Amino acid sequence: MTPTLQSNDLILSDRITHRFREFQRGSVVLLENYDFMRIVGLPGETFEIRQGQVYSALRCYEVQ
Repeated sequence: MTPTLQSNDLILSDRITHRFREFQRGSVVLLENYDFMRIVGLPGETFEIRQGQVYSALRCYEVQ
């Protein structure tokens, strides 16, 4: 998966949007400790990690 955020990027975030919309696959979220994560799985999906690759029924994700 290609990184979307680069050094010195400006990030704008809000705390309200997720209350009105569900998270979507591929969304970038800001955690309480100011770490960023990308959502790859949604509720009910099953994933497996094999040899550094994350697999789902839909596709293969590269772990970095």
